Amino acid sequence: MPAPCPSGNSRGRPPPGRRPDAFTLVEVLVALAVLVAIMAIVVSAFSAVLHGWERGRRALDGLHRGEFVMEQLADALHSSMVYGAARKPQAYSFDVVNAGDQVPAGTLSWVTTSSAFLPPRSWLENVPHRLALSVEPQANGQLAFMARAWPYLADTNEVDFTPVFIAPEISGFACQVYNYEAQQWDDTWASSNVSPAQVQITLYVNEAANSAPLVLQRLIEIPLGATNAQQRTRIDMFPPPVTSGGGRSVGGRGGRGTRKARQDAGGAGRGGSAAPPGSGAPAPGRGRGTAPGPGR
Repeated sequence: MPAPCPSGNSRGRPPPGRRPDAFTLVEVLVALAVLVAIMAIVVSAFSAVLHGWERGRRALDGLHRGEFVMEQLADALHSSMVYGAARKPQAYSFDVVNAGDQVPAGTLSWVTTSSAFLPPRSWLENVPHRLALSVEPQANGQLAFMARAWPYLADTNEVDFTPVFIAPEISGFACQVYNYEAQQWDDTWASSNVSPAQVQITLYVNEAANSAPLVLQRLIEIPLGATNAQQRTRIDMFPPPVTSGGGRSVGGRGGRGTRKARQDAGGAGRGGSAAPPGSGAPAPGRGRGTAPGPGR
């Protein structure tokens, strides 16, 4: 008769008090649950980091495009062309229209000699032309910033209004004009042949589909603009000091008459009374024309 098995079981079962060499089903299920949880956390973190990086890249690209549009717009405004001539009052008009509530979709049109927003080697470069900026829907329904240019004296019925520049990253555009008399920003400009002295441009740049757009603002001063639309004049923000006699100082903008009056008055004040005109005698106190005094 064969001896009994040391394990105490002829079927290979472990003896009492000893763990089996393999994992149980419960242990396998628990390990799988922990592994799935760790993988879910890693995937979620990686997805959040990837989404944040992609969002930052889009925001940076939109910011660069917005800055480019703003620089082009400032260059075009600095090169604006204005004439106060009575003929063709609308030929050089500065037109501002603001529309929309939360994200404005305004339009701006004026005459400029800048090559901003024009395609390369355009025949309108460095020649007077009318530039119109607006925000309009594209074929897919998405709003985009568009620029159009045409000869400022051309008939509008013969003008090709195809956009020459499109920026889909910009979904909003607004322009405000500073009113120096009322000390406030206005949405309209009533003058026809005169440009304003200072404008505030606002661009709305798309960051994501469901997020609020980035807002870029810039104050631009137009060198040939006027601060008074009715009188078509420019207020001097730094006027020369006024003298006690009511005239302006010599170094200011008082004119040639003020400088000559001061010279005549100075000659009379140094040596006494000024010589009468036409006498041929030099004015006293003038150095070369004065007689030497006693003791010289």
